[in-house]
Amino acid sequence: MGGLRKHTPITFWTMLIAALAISGIFPLAGFFSKDEILWSAWSRGHHVVWIIAFITAGLTAFYMFRLIFLHFVAAPGTQKRRAAMCMNPLPA
Repeated sequence: MGGLRKHTPITFWTMLIAALAISGIFPLAGFFSKDEILWSAWSRGHHVVWIIAFITAGLTAFYMFRLIFLHFVAAPGTQKRRAAMCMNPLPA
């Protein structure tokens, strides 16, 4: 995959807005839901739950933007080359 931004611009912009929302960027809906969940956990003394939720929110944002980069921004064939290297890192 890769390089799909110029071929599917509406899909790219829709996916970018969705990634921003699920990442909890203000003023999109994900910000308010994540904020409320994190605040509820912290205010009730569930600090371990807060840490787990905070890390999970960060991982969600990381993987959403990784998805956007690999499919829409990276050069075509980048993912295929990386997969081939992971499957056979040593030259034959």
